[in-house]
Amino acid sequence: MSALARARSLYAEGRLREAAALLAEALRKDARDAPAMALLAAIEFQGGRRREGLKLARDAVALDPRNADAWNNLGLMLHFLGDGQSALGAFVKATEAQPSFSEAWKNKGFVLQGLSRHEEALEALKRAGGTADAHFFRGNSHAALGDHERAVEEFESALRISPGHADAWNNRGSSLLELGRPHEAVESIKTALGLMPASSAPHCHLARALIAARRPDEALSVIDVVLKFEPGFTPAHALRSEAVAALDEMERETQRLSAEPERPSDVEERADLARRLQAQGRWSRAVALLGDATSDALRVLNAVLLPPVFESSSAMDGALAHLDEALAGLEERPPKLEDPHRQVGVTAFNLPYFGVSDRPYQERIAKMYREASAGLRFEASHSKRTDRPRIGILSGLLGEHTISRVFGGLIERLDRERFEKVFLRIGVGDEVSERIAQSCDRQVELDPVLGPAREQVARESIDILFYPEIGMDPLTYFLAFSRLAPIQCTTWGHPMTSGSPVMDFFLSSEHLEREDAQAEYTERLVRVPHLSSFYVKPQEPPSWGRADFMLPSDRRLYGCPQMPYKFHPDYDRVLASILERDERGLLVLIEPQRALFKQILQERWRRTHPILLERTVWLHLMPLNRFLRLLQLCDALLVPIQFGGGRTTLDALGVGAPAVTFEGAFLKSRITSAIYREMGFADLIASSEDSYIELALRLSRDREFQAHCRDNVSGLADVLYENRSAVDEFNGFFEDLGRGVL
Repeated sequence: MSALARARSLYAEGRLREAAALLAEALRKDARDAPAMALLAAIEFQGGRRREGLKLARDAVALDPRNADAWNNLGLMLHFLGDGQSALGAFVKATEAQPSFSEAWKNKGFVLQGLSRHEEALEALKRAGGTADAHFFRGNSHAALGDHERAVEEFESALRISPGHADAWNNRGSSLLELGRPHEAVESIKTALGLMPASSAPHCHLARALIAARRPDEALSVIDVVLKFEPGFTPAHALRSEAVAALDEMERETQRLSAEPERPSDVEERADLARRLQAQGRWSRAVALLGDATSDALRVLNAVLLPPVFESSSAMDGALAHLDEALAGLEERPPKLEDPHRQVGVTAFNLPYFGVSDRPYQERIAKMYREASAGLRFEASHSKRTDRPRIGILSGLLGEHTISRVFGGLIERLDRERFEKVFLRIGVGDEVSERIAQSCDRQVELDPVLGPAREQVARESIDILFYPEIGMDPLTYFLAFSRLAPIQCTTWGHPMTSGSPVMDFFLSSEHLEREDAQAEYTERLVRVPHLSSFYVKPQEPPSWGRADFMLPSDRRLYGCPQMPYKFHPDYDRVLASILERDERGLLVLIEPQRALFKQILQERWRRTHPILLERTVWLHLMPLNRFLRLLQLCDALLVPIQFGGGRTTLDALGVGAPAVTFEGAFLKSRITSAIYREMGFADLIASSEDSYIELALRLSRDREFQAHCRDNVSGLADVLYENRSAVDEFNGFFEDLGRGVL
C-alpha cells in the first residue's frame, strides 16, 4: 500500500495526526505531490489551522488543475470561511475536471442555494445522485421556489434513505404547512424534535404548526415551556399571543354554533369543533354542541365522544350514562354513514380509562357502525393459503411509539421461512418503521382514506391480518370492522376488545388475564405462557442528582409519571391517603401536553383531596435518559390502579426502579403485575387499595425493604428483555393460525 493510500485509510478512521505525518513525509520526498498536498490541506483545515490548510489546497489545485477532489476540498474550505462566490468557482472547477463527480455537484447546488439562485441549484442537484442529502437539498430549493409538493416528495425520498435525518423531517413539516396539511406537519416536526438537541426555535416551529392544526391549547403548552427556560425569546411571545387569540376565536365559534340551529352546510364544521373541544378536555361543551343533532354523523359523534380526563366521579358516571343513552338512541333509529372515518373520525380510545368492562360498549359500538356503513361490511374474496401464509401487519404506530417498543421486535422476528410478511403501513415511516419494513417481504403505504385503504389491503390477498392495536388510530380502527383476510387477529397494544365480529383472535398472556377473562372479549382469547413482547432493555442513564431536576433532597418522592387520563377519580383517594400518612411525601407527575388536562385534575383535587394540590410536583416532558434517571431517583414508583403501566414499567424495571401495582379484574390493570409474575417477583403486587397504600409507604420509608426490592428487580428483570421464548410463542401462534389448529 502506498503512503497516500495508507494516509487516506488513517484519515477515514479519524487518525489525523498519523495521516498528517505520512503525508508530510511524502511531500518531503516530492514537494509537487498534489494528491498528498490536497489531503494534508483538508487535515490542517479540520485541525483548526485554516490559513495553512487553505494555502495548501490552493497550491494543490495550482499544481494539478485536473484534480477534482482538490477543487472540491478547496470549495468546502471557502464555503466554511463564508466566501460563497469563491466556493462556487471551486465547485465549478471540480465538476469540469470530473463531470460525474456527484459530491461536487451537490456542493455546487448547496452553495447556489446560499446565494438564492435556486433554479441553478436544481440544475446542479439533478446531477448530485440519489443520496439523502441530495434529495434534501433539492427539497429545499423546490420549497424556496414555492413548489412544496415536489419539496415534500424530495424530503420523503431523503427520509426513505436516512430515516434519522432531522432536518428533512423539520423541512417536510414546513412544506406540509404551506400545503395546508397542518396535522401531518405537526407529526413531522415532532419527529424532528425527537432527533435533535432541544432548543427554542424548533419548538416554536412546532407551536406554529399546532396553531395551524387548530390545536392552540397544545401550542400554548409548548410555548410556555420555551418561555420558562428562555423568557426573553421574542418569537415565543408573538406565538403565545397568536395561540391565545386562536383559543378566543374557538370560544366564539362554539358560542355561535351553540346558539344556531343545525344546518346541513355546517355539519362538518360542528363535527370538527366538537372533536377539538373533546381533545382539549372540554367534553361537556362538545356534547352540548351536538346534543340536538339531527344528522346521522353528528348523532354518532355525540355518542362515541368520551371525556379524556374526568372532572369528578359523578362526571365519569354521567359520561357512561350518556354513552349508554346515545347508543340506545342510535339502536332505536339506526344511522346511515357513507364514510365513518371521515364523518366521525374518532375511536373509543378513552373507554378503557373508565375502569369498567369494555366489552358491552365496544360490542354495541361495532354493531352500530357495521349496520350504519355498508363499506364496513366489506369482505375480501380470496381463500387462505396452506403453505407459507402471507401475514399482513397493519398499523400506523410502528414507528417511534410505544407500540413498536413493545411489539416491533416480535414482528421483526416473525420467521420469513415460515411466513411471507407484508407491512401495511399508515403514514410516513421513520427510522424505526423502516427497520421493521426491512424485516418484511413487502411494504405497502396505505392511502389515508378509508375506502382506498380497504381496497389496497384486499388486493394484497393477506391470509392472516394482524393489528398490534385497535382503538388508538382512527383508520386502523375502521379498517378492523371489515373482513380483509380469512383470519384476523389483534393483541393488547390498546388493552381492550375490538368489539368487531370479524376480529377472530386476541393474543394475550397467561399472566395478563384472569381465569374467566374470555367473557371480556368478542374475539377468541389466546393466552401464551410469556408476555408477548420483545422489549429492548433501556440503557443505564447518567447519574444526575435530584438537584438536576429541581427536586428536594429531604422529601420522599412518590413518582407516578403517567398520562393524565390514567388518573381515575377513585385513584385520587389512594394517592391522598399515601400523602396524608407520609408528612414528608411529595407526588411527582409529568405536565400534560394539554394545559386544560392539568387544570381539570387540579380543580378536581381542590374539591375532594386538596393535599394532592398542595404536595404535587409537576415536571415537564423530558428526553428518555432523563426520564429513566427520574424513575431511579423516586423513593417509590406508583402504577395507577384502574389502568396500569406497560412501557413505563418495563423502562423502570430495566434501570432497577421498582413500582407498586394492583392486579385488577381487567387486562388494562394487570400489565405490571403480569410483568412481575413473569420475573417471579410478587412482593409489590397489591390485592386491595389498602394493601397498595401500605406497600407504597413501606417501599418509600423502609430502606431495607426498598433495597430488597431494588436488588430483586435488578437481579430478575433481565428475563423481560429480548425474550426469545416470546418470539417462539409469537411464531407458534401464527403457525397454529395458518394450520387451523386454533
